[in-house]
Amino acid sequence: AHARGIGIVIDYVINHSSNANPLFVQSASSKANPWRDWYVWQDAKPAGWSIFDRDPWVMTPNGAYFAQFDDTMPDFNLRNPAVVAYHRDSLRFWLNHGVDGFRIDAVGHLFENGPQGWSMQPENYVFLAGLRRELDVDRPHVMVCESPGDPIGFAAPSACGSSFAFGHSDALVKAGRGDEKAIRDVAGYFVKAPDTMATMVSNHDHFAGKRLWDAMGGDPARVRVAAAAYLLQPGTPYVYYGEELGMSAAATDDADGQLRGPMSW
Repeated sequence: AHARGIGIVIDYVINHSSNANPLFVQSASSKANPWRDWYVWQDAKPAGWSIFDRDPWVMTPNGAYFAQFDDTMPDFNLRNPAVVAYHRDSLRFWLNHGVDGFRIDAVGHLFENGPQGWSMQPENYVFLAGLRRELDVDRPHVMVCESPGDPIGFAAPSACGSSFAFGHSDALVKAGRGDEKAIRDVAGYFVKAPDTMATMVSNHDHFAGKRLWDAMGGDPARVRVAAAAYLLQPGTPYVYYGEELGMSAAATDDADGQLRGPMSW
């Protein structure tokens, strides 16, 4: 890829791992296990929590672990310096193998401060700013963050430096369909948003909306208008796979699965 002038940016998840990860298997095996503090544990299941309409605490014979997104995705304890060092070493491993940067997943969920403070905590921004400096210690690398809750905040130099422009993507689609307010919103977006935003018109997460072709009702002219708008604006445009071919949703009833169908080569 590098010989052809193509950089490689890979996805990296700091917030959680699989429950099949050997680190978590060790952590869950005993309260006395040396890996116990690598994940978020409580001896008794805390009350009063609800995240995405589910209880994020999962009870086991050895206590309850915290998993914001799913029982199978336990959260790392990023207040443990050994865990932070582990992630920094992992990121450096990939940089040493020639990767040019990372998309950092779920950056709004790294630290929790009680049942009302499980997202967008101040520690998230500080942590990511430190990570940003770590990645650039030898030369600049790409770091783009995923946070639907505060895209502009995480794009600041005091955080990631770049993040996906959630919200703007919705306006681009509506503007392509002729919505006058959306057209004004698109035109004025970069008055306040930094030029380092990662712009897009669709995404692999179902909350970002349908594939562009479907959102435009299969109208090629409207697809071109939306594409031209975000490709020519400031920011770094991200083309979701298949958009360049006018790819439509996969044939499934699952809203998320519709956005993840095989590439129409």
